[in-house]
Amino acid sequence: LRRKVADLRRVQAACKRAEKALQASNELNRAILGSLTNTIAVLDRAGTIVAVNDAWKRFAVENGAPALAEQSVGLNYLEICRQATGGDDEAASKALAGIKAVLGGSLHHFTLEYPCHSPDEKRWFLLYATPLASGRRGAVVSHINITGRKTMEETLQSSAQRFRMLLEAIPNGVEECDANGLITFVNEHFAKMTGYSKDEMLTMRVWDLMEPGAQKDSLPGYLQYLVEKQPAPEPYFCRDLTKDGRVVDVQIDWVYKRDDEGRVAGFICIVSDITERKRMEETIRRQATHDVLTGLPNRLLFMDHLALALNNARRTGERLATLFLDLDEFKAVNDTLGHGIGDKMLAAVADRLKTCVRSTDTVARIGGDECTILLTPVIHKEDVDRIAEKILSHVREPMILDGNKLHITVSIGISIHPENGADADTLLKNADIAMYYVKKHGKNNYAFYEPSMSV
Repeated sequence: LRRKVADLRRVQAACKRAEKALQASNELNRAILGSLTNTIAVLDRAGTIVAVNDAWKRFAVENGAPALAEQSVGLNYLEICRQATGGDDEAASKALAGIKAVLGGSLHHFTLEYPCHSPDEKRWFLLYATPLASGRRGAVVSHINITGRKTMEETLQSSAQRFRMLLEAIPNGVEECDANGLITFVNEHFAKMTGYSKDEMLTMRVWDLMEPGAQKDSLPGYLQYLVEKQPAPEPYFCRDLTKDGRVVDVQIDWVYKRDDEGRVAGFICIVSDITERKRMEETIRRQATHDVLTGLPNRLLFMDHLALALNNARRTGERLATLFLDLDEFKAVNDTLGHGIGDKMLAAVADRLKTCVRSTDTVARIGGDECTILLTPVIHKEDVDRIAEKILSHVREPMILDGNKLHITVSIGISIHPENGADADTLLKNADIAMYYVKKHGKNNYAFYEPSMSV
């Protein structure tokens, strides 16, 4: 009997210890549940709420439902969702279906982002439902306030939208590519510049847009150099080829695109169509160095060519010739037929002169009816004779201008380097003297400079 009493006492002591342990465990669980900031409801297999945490109660009070804070346990969560779906609440419908799937075992977990706005602020929550552990049927439903994250996402989205609008609004092409030249972004303006669609361009590399040639072939290597050496960005000029075959001069201003570790991940480019600017620059340059009426080089460009030819001749010992030409009786054409016909005659003579010389020679108009020709190199004096004879023959051929059949001749003076001068001014002056000698002795001829002509 004493043994049975002792056994009974031991059992009772063990039960009390187990009860205390269970009580401590429940208190710990409640403490843990209560300390969580997310609103949490624990559901049984039928969806009935069996426990809520303090955050759930605070949320109910803050949202004008203090009774719900104390009466949530025992309510059926699924029924609450069904009542909300009756008001055409799409989020409640999704929540009902998802939680039922978790309770039924067909989903391991379910998440849903949904709005829960108050009169004072816009709020967003993330619903997260998971089955109870240890094989018990039921689920834990957690609601996490993600308003801060959603607000940040909306801000970023709004900022990105404004940035996209800005990129589409600027009157330049915008292009982004990776370190291997693959295009990763273009704006609408750049797509229109090239004639390709945005989708087409996102399959291309930057050099696919370029005009064929050495610069296009060297661009992959140049990009690799930029990635490795990272020199300071400088404007890049090239010629692009549009989808319909047009050539477009472009200026590319660019910066490096870097990853989180500071490595070069690609390039961001502003692409400007400078075709018209290049054309204007070429027009201005040509007007500064060419005669507007005939298209021939003017005195400035002729003297530049002559100076270069003299430098080369001094190094190589080659000879060159300078011809000074003046049309005979040209003033009479202007006086009788007008300056319009005279201008057309000058243009026609210029065209004839260009057919009389070689590709290495220069024909220029230096003013009025005066032209100069640089012949380089001169191997034999007879070569100069042959060209001079050809000029005389071509110029005196009849020409029809506005129904008028006209004739004109030319007088030519010639000086040879180095015999007739070592510098440009002397050569040109002596050729001019020789030309006036021809004028004085019958015109329509040519003569080489002789010192006696200067007497």
